[in-house]
Amino acid sequence: MASSLPAELVRKVLLHLKVDTSTKSSRDLVKTLGVCRAWRQIGYEVLYTDIFMTEVQLAKFAESWPAGQELTRSLSISISCKDSLPYDSDTAYTASNINEDVLTAIQRIAGIVHGMVRLESFSLVVTPRVSPPRNDAMCAAVHTALPEILQALPGSLKHLEIDAVGGLFRKCSLDQTHYCPLLRERMPSLSSLRLRVRHLCEQLFQKDYIEHPHDQNSRPRDGAMECTILINVLEYDIDFTRWASFLAFCRAKFYAREILPELILAASSAIANGRCQNPQRLSFFAQRRAGGVQCYYSAINELVLAPGVKTLRYPFREIRNKVRVFLRYRGPDGSEGEAWGRLTGLMDIVEGQVWTQTVEGYRLPSVYLKQNSRFDGSVFKRTFLSKEQAGARARGRLFDKEKTEGRQLLRVREIPGLEMRCIQRDRTRREIEKAASFSNQLLDSAETDSESDPEGLCESVELASEDEDEEEDYERAPSTRSGSEIAGEDQSE
Repeated sequence: MASSLPAELVRKVLLHLKVDTSTKSSRDLVKTLGVCRAWRQIGYEVLYTDIFMTEVQLAKFAESWPAGQELTRSLSISISCKDSLPYDSDTAYTASNINEDVLTAIQRIAGIVHGMVRLESFSLVVTPRVSPPRNDAMCAAVHTALPEILQALPGSLKHLEIDAVGGLFRKCSLDQTHYCPLLRERMPSLSSLRLRVRHLCEQLFQKDYIEHPHDQNSRPRDGAMECTILINVLEYDIDFTRWASFLAFCRAKFYAREILPELILAASSAIANGRCQNPQRLSFFAQRRAGGVQCYYSAINELVLAPGVKTLRYPFREIRNKVRVFLRYRGPDGSEGEAWGRLTGLMDIVEGQVWTQTVEGYRLPSVYLKQNSRFDGSVFKRTFLSKEQAGARARGRLFDKEKTEGRQLLRVREIPGLEMRCIQRDRTRREIEKAASFSNQLLDSAETDSESDPEGLCESVELASEDEDEEEDYERAPSTRSGSEIAGEDQSE
């Protein structure tokens, strides 16, 4: 009787059980597969169509039913850092610190995806450590394996995400296997691409003319690329309990200054010359820290090249002694919201939820989830908000000022052109009045000096200091350059 049930009904039941298996550690799905041969066949399809795996499950999957790989449409891999040997808290990982199972799993990824001939979406995320030591060796292993993985991915792939930012950003070197050209060649066939990787260079958007002086493929392509490209160059969360030592290290070795502007110039040139024709969206994400200047907030800067050239700035502030931030963002519908949490965990919100995660662990583009009815029963994983951090310590005086003013003083800013900056909040009425009074005092003082010293013999005028009980004084913002000089920006500031 069980075998006589409609296949579509059985599939919906098994999909529901698969969600329960992911959220409640239920074994009902495994038991259901033994009901009959028809249910087992449908169950294999349900199990293998969309897969989420950790580094431990990767090795086991490589030894599983080979035919199951041919059924896979989406694959999400999450690799977390595991300690195998003691280490000093301020040192980086070495190869000996990495569990051998993790290295084996990373090496098997290319072989696994090679057999997935119907694969449409692939996501590889290396979960970074929140505090030192950095997982440099594991990230290096992932980046070493990337060329082989990219070559093994099938032509059916439409969505690609690689988030392995655990190590410090560096420019592509000549002595390493270069994967930027492999990514560039795959772009025209993709609908969405999200990158957060260690090594990048301008060859992500253009070929080296010295190496390919007569390459016919460098000519403009016909038609639009129709691809959403997000390139995120933000570092992972920092442990503020070791802020001084860790920040000093980051400033010494952090992201080479010339990489971001080189990427932007190469992408702009590719768009202008038709090599990257009319992408649906092309955005770079970087951060500009306020450096402790009062009234100024750090900001995630979205440098948009397509569909129009502009910069969006999303303000945030760190909660000291906590690896959390307070963030204000703009939703896909244009409305503004706010959230507390780890900066890395909030990036999906900042990026407009182009990629999202379900409770089953799948990392998928939002458009892909909407296009496929098999995800109707999936539940989106809610962004973790640190509700306990929403007190005065997390909010500072900002919310009190906004409540008094009856308006929002800190908002997402949008400007034309490309320019990296932090954000200055709006002044309160009291601050405006004080600034006006201060200006009047300055003018009165200048007039008095002119009368008493008509020949300008006085060398300087000492200005009265602000009241000690004033909460904030206005200092000049950190020096910033124009959009054309974005090459000099230090992302670690």
